[in-house]
Amino acid sequence: MSPTELIDLYIATYKARLPDLEDFMNPPALPNEINKLETSTGSKLPGSYRELLARYNGEKKYFGILDYGFMTIAEVERQYAYMREDQDMHGYQPELAQANRAFPTLVGKNRLPFAHDGTGNYFCFDFEPDMKGVKGQVITTAFGDSDPLTVLANSFDEFLTFLMDAVKNGQTKFYDDREDYDFDGNIEDLPNHVEVWFETLFRKSDMAKALVK
Repeated sequence: MSPTELIDLYIATYKARLPDLEDFMNPPALPNEINKLETSTGSKLPGSYRELLARYNGEKKYFGILDYGFMTIAEVERQYAYMREDQDMHGYQPELAQANRAFPTLVGKNRLPFAHDGTGNYFCFDFEPDMKGVKGQVITTAFGDSDPLTVLANSFDEFLTFLMDAVKNGQTKFYDDREDYDFDGNIEDLPNHVEVWFETLFRKSDMAKALVK
């Protein structure tokens, strides 16, 4: 499946539950913005990630609309700079969920964050895996809790496919409380306590066990 076909299917999966998905997402990133991000990493971005950015440059505000906080390119660049430069974090060695798949470091220049879970943890591309890992694998870094650093999927395509399947098979619950409030249609004016989001009913470790053999 091509990156375009995969992202078409991915977006359609969520629109089936949330027809006005577009209202929650930012306009497309420009090609030069995507190219600049790729150049800054020194590694080729997954084609499906480039395609997703070409549709939406992140979410307008965090709702977990695509099962996680999909970051804008500006947010990615800020967090990536922090992960490269923060010396205190460079000395920290997190526990690993899987041996020899990722190096026991929390941050580094070869890890590019693309999303967060709303609690301070980040989903990253790992462009320099350990000997049993795969370049470009998706990992989660435990900034906000004591969970181990976990390789979730061997690729971004696998990651997205698992999330789509979770929506289709009922492992993802959708909340929409807007009809209980005087809502004028402007997403930015929606009160923070009003829930419009997708909640995964599986754990990150469940994804890792299914995808990382």
